[in-house]
Amino acid sequence: MLDDVTDPADVEQLLGRTLVGRVLVTSRLAAGWHRLDARVISLGVLSEGEALELLARIAGHRPPGSGPGQGADAPAEGPEGALELVRELGCLPLAIEQAGAYLQQSRLSPHAYLQELRRQPAVMYDQAARGSQAERTIARIWRLTLDRLADTPLAGQVLRFLVWYGAEPIPRTLLDGLDEPPQLLQALGGLAGYNMITLDETSVTVHRLVQAVPRTPDPGDPHRQTADIDTARAQATRLLADARPESPRDPADWPAWRVLLPHITALTDHTPRDTDTATTALLLNETGHFLDGQGAVTRAIGSFERACTAYERVLGADHPTTKVVRANLSALR
Repeated sequence: MLDDVTDPADVEQLLGRTLVGRVLVTSRLAAGWHRLDARVISLGVLSEGEALELLARIAGHRPPGSGPGQGADAPAEGPEGALELVRELGCLPLAIEQAGAYLQQSRLSPHAYLQELRRQPAVMYDQAARGSQAERTIARIWRLTLDRLADTPLAGQVLRFLVWYGAEPIPRTLLDGLDEPPQLLQALGGLAGYNMITLDETSVTVHRLVQAVPRTPDPGDPHRQTADIDTARAQATRLLADARPESPRDPADWPAWRVLLPHITALTDHTPRDTDTATTALLLNETGHFLDGQGAVTRAIGSFERACTAYERVLGADHPTTKVVRANLSALR
């Protein structure tokens, strides 16, 4: 078994001398193995039941009713917060292992770990329990992967931009303005090759843990500098605003709005309110109209309120645009 191989070329000569038996190679790189006539087996995330069982086994407790014979797809909630924690971790085996080892060492409950994870995601995703492999934390693997993509600088830029959106499929058309098509395709291919994103013909999907770390600055990580993160967030906001359908009240545009809504929600949830720009406010105001038309009045009010606050700060309370948004808000109260 050859573990964590970074390049097929590193093992090509060795495998060329292997005449009998089978060799299992693990790697984060999904591309290039055809040169070795290898069969690639893609490993997905765990089911919730499997994730709970793994967390329980590593942390030293087991969910009620678990054990041999229980269906792996039937989650038992276990200790307080366990089910919520594995869902937050997206049932990713490496993340479950990292969290379980930390729980066992620190004697934290899953609920307490989850609270810290939400409060300081970048810190917690970089924490390895004593005895664990420090280089195999979520944050360090993210950093090492982008180091290996150093010959494609646009890859880091694209990923920093994508992490502001939701875990739902992101339309590839949103990326059209980022760079020239050949360079953009190369960056996406590199990220997909290292399983940082999932690609199909129309969309890009980013696992929520890949999204969590890059949104938080770290002076010691060249891929997470504050200025780069701020630039990526502004770019993500601008491209969403540009991609919004023309009319939030036209039923013909509603399908497109529904595709964009989870990404608008994710972006605004993770954007500090004191950094909202006029572009953010425009996006929130238009989203408020769409939500109102869908009968989601409470959410529409929240969207209008935030848009109004942003416009008041950026343009002033007496600006005509601010007054229009304030009127939109008043109409729903």
